[in-house]
Amino acid sequence: MFYDFLCHSYLSEEDRKRESVFVTEAIASFLKRIPQDKYNIYFDEAASTLIRKAAPFIKTISEKERLLGDILVKNQPNNYIHAKMVEKLSLSILDYLNRANDLLLNQFYQIGFNNYNELRDYVARAARLHDLGKSLSTGLITQQIRSLTPYEYSYVKMHSEKGLSVVGKDKEFAPYFDIMIGHHKDYDGKNGYPLSFDNTKSKYKIVIDLIRIADAIDAGTDVYGRNYSMGKNFDMILVELVKGEGVKYNPYLVEFIKNHSDLLNELRYATIDGRYELIYNSYLKQER
Repeated sequence: MFYDFLCHSYLSEEDRKRESVFVTEAIASFLKRIPQDKYNIYFDEAASTLIRKAAPFIKTISEKERLLGDILVKNQPNNYIHAKMVEKLSLSILDYLNRANDLLLNQFYQIGFNNYNELRDYVARAARLHDLGKSLSTGLITQQIRSLTPYEYSYVKMHSEKGLSVVGKDKEFAPYFDIMIGHHKDYDGKNGYPLSFDNTKSKYKIVIDLIRIADAIDAGTDVYGRNYSMGKNFDMILVELVKGEGVKYNPYLVEFIKNHSDLLNELRYATIDGRYELIYNSYLKQER
């Protein structure tokens, strides 16, 4: 209601922003102080509503993402760590493609990037935002000490579309919509979810393919944040990636990963010691 009032008030743009920042930070601070064992789906909804209402008063996408991060870091650490892991894994693969000057990199540039830094920044943000919709399922996921029921799992599967309920009306996030919606679709587009989205016709398909692989690596090797899944080691996931070549996963990306031992070692490290380091650093960040 407060944000609606600001939209129709006679305050100057600068005053509106100042007032919105004051209220937004106060609400965000309250959400951060909620104990993990008390944080449930109602607070998920409150956080997403806060972001939607505050967004029109925030000038840059970096500031908007910072607001998302502030809330996710404190109250949704599993989501935050997963997003940062997918970012790390995606950028490791992308950096190796760049160093190898692989022809596959041309598919990324065809999206419309002028240089590698632009491309890298885009992929990094796409990775951080890909699971935004899961912020509406955190209360369900983190409060369970058992595997999810079929109904609960079907609810979680809606997260790829729910991300748009948070930022779907913000044009600055538009370049990331397809990644948010399509990162659970198979490479050939025949399976995965949501069924209504055709990833094979997306301008951003190669990025979707990259995020899909990074997401699969992290989700498969995570033994901390997913009580509905048994963690595997990286080499077991690599076998699954190879088996899924051309159907579930982009075969050219999988072959590139498989044929570069230094990259394999970097990804393997990221899923073990790298994850421990990220969790520890995230804990320190929360305590500040």
